[in-house]
Amino acid sequence: LGCAYMSFLILWIAIKKTKGIAVTFTVLSWCMNALRHGINALAPFLYDGHSLLKLNRVLRFPALVSATLTFAVWNCVLLPYIYFYALATGHKKEKKDDFMIWNFNFRMGQLHVSNVIYAVLNTLVTGSRKDNDDVHTSPPLFDKEDVWYGVTYGFLYGLFYILILDRIGVHLYPIFSPRSSLGSIAWVLVFGLHFCVCWFWNYIVLHHWKNLLRFEVLFGFNCVIVGMCAMVHFLLNKKRKQA
Repeated sequence: LGCAYMSFLILWIAIKKTKGIAVTFTVLSWCMNALRHGINALAPFLYDGHSLLKLNRVLRFPALVSATLTFAVWNCVLLPYIYFYALATGHKKEKKDDFMIWNFNFRMGQLHVSNVIYAVLNTLVTGSRKDNDDVHTSPPLFDKEDVWYGVTYGFLYGLFYILILDRIGVHLYPIFSPRSSLGSIAWVLVFGLHFCVCWFWNYIVLHHWKNLLRFEVLFGFNCVIVGMCAMVHFLLNKKRKQA
């Protein structure tokens, strides 16, 4: 169900908007998590050592870290950068309002916020195990090998962005451009965050998995997020029309 929903949403966005979104870090993270949802659904029918299960194992941390970084970098770095700096000069206030309306629409809320919830569902919630007494135990912790997979994926995307996308004028993330005065700091920070993300989620698994890493909790939290984004989007749209 998760794979079907995520695949439908991204196809709908690509058809209605632009196919160019396929090269963004955000959408690639979304697709990776959709793939893991699909493989998790097929897992009971696959034999041990199946290539899909091996792929699922490799993608476990990259799927979670990419979704976590998408949430953190967009909402804590890129969103403020665009709103307060990129749109600060030479633009009317309406440009800022239009940007915030776009940011809080349903599609962006799913890609920039809900994606991390879907990532937790397919990497930590479905990763829980049962012991000999058929009691659920916590999912396996991330280790150095997982961090290596995540850093490798981030490094390869970084090369793709700098050597190809930036060269042909596709400036998706201006703060990460080689020409940006903050570029070097931004890249070092992002790669350093891989280790922080690993520590953070391991801490959650060790201390809070019974309370937080449950389907009903995450589903309810996602509903709240969707509702809040819809409310903010409605209010901004109403204010924009009245201005």
